[in-house]
Amino acid sequence: MNTRFKVRLRKSLGQSLIEMLLMISLVVVLVTSIVVGSTVSLKNQQISSSKDQALRYAQQGVEIVRALRNTDWTSFQLYSGSWCIDKDGILTALVDTCSPLLDEKYQRVAKFTWDSDSERMNVQVLVSWNVGSKAYSTMLESYFTDWK
Repeated sequence: MNTRFKVRLRKSLGQSLIEMLLMISLVVVLVTSIVVGSTVSLKNQQISSSKDQALRYAQQGVEIVRALRNTDWTSFQLYSGSWCIDKDGILTALVDTCSPLLDEKYQRVAKFTWDSDSERMNVQVLVSWNVGSKAYSTMLESYFTDWK
């Protein structure tokens, strides 16, 4: 065999090896970015879904409080401080944490504050939950008066 041909063949094989390593590296980076992107997207979707559910629980809490106001304004005025609202709409005084949790995940607390100047009750309904090690919450606030 010709020496020039052997040298050219070795250079060609070396180039092919480098091209293959570059191609493998590119594929690994591409696959990794797709996996990371998918993981982040799924996590964001889970958080968004949890926020939607928490907002529904907060709205439901405001409606439960509104029903209390509509039933008996005099008794309603006596509420103060923080109260847990369970899945059945029953209020219990908050001690440390609400139990049982809604869907084994969400805690719903209504905070009652009487405003004697304007003769109205300020109610904040806070729904909190955890995703992994991160805590999330959503809050709705409403003012109730003796409208009857």
